[in-house]
Amino acid sequence: MTISITGISGPNSLFTYLANTTTVIIPQGFTNDGTEVTADDASNYFGGAIMKISINPTVTFKVVNGSWDDDTTAAKTVTLTGYEGDTLTLAASQIPAVGSKPNDTYKSGSWDVTPSTNTAITEATTYTYTYAQKESAVDPAPDTPSSSDDETYFFVPDGTKDDEVATAKDPTYQWRKNSGDSLLFVIKSVSNDDQTFGKFKGGVCVDGNVVDSKYFTAATGSLRLTLKLEYLNTLSVGEHTLTIQFEDGTVTHKFTILSASAGSDSPGTGENGMTIALNCLLLVISAAGAAYVMFRQKKAAA
Repeated sequence: MTISITGISGPNSLFTYLANTTTVIIPQGFTNDGTEVTADDASNYFGGAIMKISINPTVTFKVVNGSWDDDTTAAKTVTLTGYEGDTLTLAASQIPAVGSKPNDTYKSGSWDVTPSTNTAITEATTYTYTYAQKESAVDPAPDTPSSSDDETYFFVPDGTKDDEVATAKDPTYQWRKNSGDSLLFVIKSVSNDDQTFGKFKGGVCVDGNVVDSKYFTAATGSLRLTLKLEYLNTLSVGEHTLTIQFEDGTVTHKFTILSASAGSDSPGTGENGMTIALNCLLLVISAAGAAYVMFRQKKAAA
């Protein structure tokens, strides 16, 4: 749309007359009596008219690890309209409701910057709400045995044969930030390794916190569990504890995150392995339930 007043025209703009104005500058891109204005210049005057430029900043809302309260997940967009010099703000109805629809293993979170009806919007702006990961779960069933010191499963170097487990167990695991690699752990059973992968039910914890399944892969060949690069990069430099839940036990092992630059590593002191394994046991409900059932069966048979 083009609006023209007394020989001045321009796209998407509003002209108004000011009572005591004698001259204003006509901006580049407009025409004055049919002649295109090629630059803002003091010679391009026109008595009594002034132009206001329209502005249309866009506000985008995003949600991570869950949904908006209306059960949708797509980004929501609001376009504000006004003119240069106006103070544009969001209306309360334009800010989406969020916080009650987290994904599994997540809980209510927070905005990176809280949107407000009092905040002036002068340019394209994005607000992101992120649901936080849960850090605790249900209490264990009564009489659930502790299996954090289980002697059935062992971490071993890749390629270890069944008869080498006793001498090859407990290797050292290290991973350097920005190395571009994932980190592979191999776990074998000393009793019946053919069933090791089948007894793994997806319970993985690091430092007592459940690791979302999207951040690791599990494959057969005993159990070959790989922590992905995107997850490893979120861990701090220093020592960490990995706990893996099977339906009949748990296995725990330390690993170290090294800094991107060699020589500047400062390993931290991890929690007691027993404590972390117990925390993880509480977080993985299915594994805890299976352990309880087997424990009760053994008591009944005794």
